[in-house]
Amino acid sequence: RKKKQRKKKQRKKKQRKKKQRKKKQRKKKQWSTRPAKMSRTEIPESTQNTQAEDAGKAPGTNIGGSSGEGKLVL
Repeated sequence: RKKKQRKKKQRKKKQRKKKQRKKKQRKKKQWSTRPAKMSRTEIPESTQNTQAEDAGKAPGTNIGGSSGEGKLVL
């Protein structure tokens, strides 16, 4: 019986790790696709200007207020 419980615990742990890994990949994907497009269209002026614009845009594009990720990209 104890062995069964331990197995169950391990399985749960595995599922949790899998979930986290998927989450990370999703985040990566989201950021690898979007800002590239944005920056490519907005770079040709002064860089300071585009950064300000991007900073204003990032929270609106993905509702969830992930400003940390926005900063990471710029």
